[in-house]
Amino acid sequence: MGGTASKVFRRASKPAREFNLESRVERILDREKPTPAPRHPGTEHINLPDSAKMKEDLFEADTELLKRLEEVYVTSHDTWAGQKDAVGKSRPLPVDKETIADKPYGYSEPRKISYGKTTLKNVLTFMTDHNQSPDEWNSTKISEKFKLDKENVDHILKYYNLFTLILPGKHKVIKYDAEATKTLGAQRVIQLPAPESKQI
Repeated sequence: MGGTASKVFRRASKPAREFNLESRVERILDREKPTPAPRHPGTEHINLPDSAKMKEDLFEADTELLKRLEEVYVTSHDTWAGQKDAVGKSRPLPVDKETIADKPYGYSEPRKISYGKTTLKNVLTFMTDHNQSPDEWNSTKISEKFKLDKENVDHILKYYNLFTLILPGKHKVIKYDAEATKTLGAQRVIQLPAPESKQI
């Protein structure tokens, strides 16, 4: 729809745009040419070469320059290898070729932790301790040990949880690693009831 409307508008406005076109063009062409700004007194004596002559000079072969180029002779000596050895002796490259071990949490833990801040490892540690024994590891003790604000610790313990292992009840034998569940959810294993079997 928009394309059609613009075509119609262009066709309708064409006579108005082309009205008295020739006289308008002549008027613009007959205007006086703007006078160039005066040159600085220091550059008046410099005569710029004609652009047509410059183009001719560019495409002509300069015989004097070609003669000079024929006289040029380049000799090279292989000194780079010696320089490289000298640099290598004075500044040897590191020889340690050990691979960097993968970090347990996927990033490097900071060595120094500022007051009021903590790491992911510490958060998981105090959350696991709190889940195993909430009376012993309360928010006051955690905030004192890890140098955190008590209000922030309360929020972490309230709004964040560790993994809870939920085992479906339809299986007769449930196999799981008790040691692994301790670290995952502090022995929080929830047994779901077996689904009722429907007879058709």
